[in-house]
Amino acid sequence: DLHSRLEKPAQDNINQLLKIKKAECESNGIAFDNVLNPWDFRYYHTKFLKESFNVDEIKIQEYFPFNHVLSKMLEMYSTLFSVKFRKETPLEQYNWCDHLYLYSVTEKATKEKLGYIFLDPFPRTGTYGHAACFGLGESYQISPSGFDHLLDPESPPLDNRIRQIAVNAIVSNFTPPSDARESTLTFNEVVTLYHEVGHGIHHLLSKTMFHRFSGTSVERDFVEMPSQLLEHWCWQKPVIQQISRHYKSGDPLPDEDIENLINSKNANAALFNCRQLFFGLYDMTCHDQYSPSTDYTKLWYDLQKATFFMDSIEGTHPQSSFGHLGTGGYASRYYGYMWSQVYSADIFFSKFKDSFLNPSGTAERYVSEILSRGGSRPAMESIISFLGRKPTTKNFLYSIGLDPEQSDSATTSTSEL
Repeated sequence: DLHSRLEKPAQDNINQLLKIKKAECESNGIAFDNVLNPWDFRYYHTKFLKESFNVDEIKIQEYFPFNHVLSKMLEMYSTLFSVKFRKETPLEQYNWCDHLYLYSVTEKATKEKLGYIFLDPFPRTGTYGHAACFGLGESYQISPSGFDHLLDPESPPLDNRIRQIAVNAIVSNFTPPSDARESTLTFNEVVTLYHEVGHGIHHLLSKTMFHRFSGTSVERDFVEMPSQLLEHWCWQKPVIQQISRHYKSGDPLPDEDIENLINSKNANAALFNCRQLFFGLYDMTCHDQYSPSTDYTKLWYDLQKATFFMDSIEGTHPQSSFGHLGTGGYASRYYGYMWSQVYSADIFFSKFKDSFLNPSGTAERYVSEILSRGGSRPAMESIISFLGRKPTTKNFLYSIGLDPEQSDSATTSTSEL
């Protein structure tokens, strides 16, 4: 039971943040209510990072210009996945906004064009509210005549068929450029960029026969794994050294700041993960135990207090803005975000941690056994084929700051899935 493992450290996280809140209230002559409200969480988390780890998020942001981070990230992905990215100029009819980026992607060994990635990185009125990758065209095998082989009895053997290329668009809301300076990313935005382009890569590297199983058309509780895997690169010192460059001086982030940033990775991690568990439990409860007579606002209030340990704001209906509850394919499957983290952590720490800059044969096997397969076989078969064993929870627990060797009465920490 993950929540039972997280409960005590999450309460410790709350107490840490309350100490900061109390000190601030006393220094400003404000009555201290001894409550961590939902609107307090991020604010005092930011202060905690500064006070406990000397991580100044505003200062660090100056070292991650969007264009530099994007360029270095694509260089890394080029090495990792043996592909070449080429910046293209969108045709007029597809150039739907300012600051639109378009990359063609080809396989290095075969020179085969795999497809295109559009990147629409900055906020615009009326667009998607956070960050997501949208498939615009899937990759699948077609005959030279252009018909699906099942409809063409004269179609050539599989090896002679051509492939429909894939196209996707990544829409996000990163910090935009201003008159004063170019776009610079918070470190959370850096991680998000790695994540979303990871979806785009997964979409393009698929080599399935059928459109239905192409790219990210996998089990919903697996689809986040390839992107979450790539987030781990962001927390490696050599990667941070490469992707950081002060927007004025051009200097990389100082080593001391890098170490502080890495050390802060799991700051308040227990509380953040309890929040994710709350969302997953609320989503699952709504779909598994639906009843017209249920008060879903009260259910939200009760579950948030029991799982995330915070009171809701009376008179509000937070579930109305929980977009994943009924859209985007995550209805009843929001738990998949955390479930996928178990797979991604196991794969990174057991296969990539010691050779993440140039994993060579390991990366080739990862593409062959997982990314290229799309949804053409069960995800668990792909994972076992790549790992050579069933996945376990050990590396996931380690990655969120829990002791993998500790067990409780409900489960062992290193249990197989």
